[in-house]
Amino acid sequence: MRPAITTSAHAAEIPYVWEYWGRRTPMSVVSEEDKAMASLMHACWVAFAKTGQPSCGGMAWPAYTPGSDQLMEFGEKSGVVAHYRKREFDMQEKVALPGLDLTAAH
Repeated sequence: MRPAITTSAHAAEIPYVWEYWGRRTPMSVVSEEDKAMASLMHACWVAFAKTGQPSCGGMAWPAYTPGSDQLMEFGEKSGVVAHYRKREFDMQEKVALPGLDLTAAH
């Protein structure tokens, strides 16, 4: 929905996954690019629900493993990428996560 929305937020993928723009989204901001992205994302999720393999749009979306560190990036050029923002996420893991004390029993 560029240029109206320039960043991604929690749950921003929902209209694309379900190909549903909702009552709060004016169709004037939904572009042909948005519709194409929604068709691709929806096809991936439907394929996963039906077969357990989210292959769609001629692309195979591999299961995530730490060893391969591959994921599907949806964007101007959608496809499988390796080590997506690795440096940033490694730093976040090193700096932010220890302070969360996620191993303590509550």
